[in-house]
Amino acid sequence: MSFNSIGRGWIHECLKSTLFSVLVNGTPSGYFTSSKVLRQGDPLSPLLFVLCTKGFAALIRKAISERKREGVKVAPCAPQISHMFFADDSYLFLQGSLQECENLIEVLNKYEELSGLRVNSAKLAVCFSKNIALPDQEFLAQILGVGAIGVHDKYLGLPTMISRSKMDTFRYLEEKLLERLQGWKQRTLSWVAKETLIKSVALALPLDVMSCFKLPISLCHLLDKHVIIF
Repeated sequence: MSFNSIGRGWIHECLKSTLFSVLVNGTPSGYFTSSKVLRQGDPLSPLLFVLCTKGFAALIRKAISERKREGVKVAPCAPQISHMFFADDSYLFLQGSLQECENLIEVLNKYEELSGLRVNSAKLAVCFSKNIALPDQEFLAQILGVGAIGVHDKYLGLPTMISRSKMDTFRYLEEKLLERLQGWKQRTLSWVAKETLIKSVALALPLDVMSCFKLPISLCHLLDKHVIIF
């Protein structure tokens, strides 16, 4: 990222000079350094994370400029999208070919070498376009060393993929509602308590999903029916 020696020295000094202490009866006692440098929760951690993320993005842009990678387009006239970062998650877009996958692995290996951070394959997943045959999907997933996202997998509590039947995709909302209602039925509740639970909990269950997806009307009627019967 073209930091000069002074800037790099400042960053290293922040990492090396971190001190910790233990509270004994509310009083700090005994300062000591950490062998792991920054820990989670340290105020400097987010800043260092942003620097590493920007470095990762620079490696991706360099690979694209060298024609080693290509992004994807949502429309013929739309710009190419190669990556997106959200919180501490990274989304990488590439063509479904062996060459693209190998070039992506090369970028990840370079990032590991430069940053000292190792990519955790257990936390990675790949999602393919419907235009890629199933045998090719399995082959490319094996090359990347990650598993494929299933139809019923979720991200941040929301479905990652929408199947042809929206009722099947969002059926879990009905299951969650019935589970809550069944637990409340086993308790002796007054009408006021039931009304409070319905308004504050039951009706709020699908709100996050409805902020991103349009639920089928039949599912909405089914949820209302369960609440009315309760």
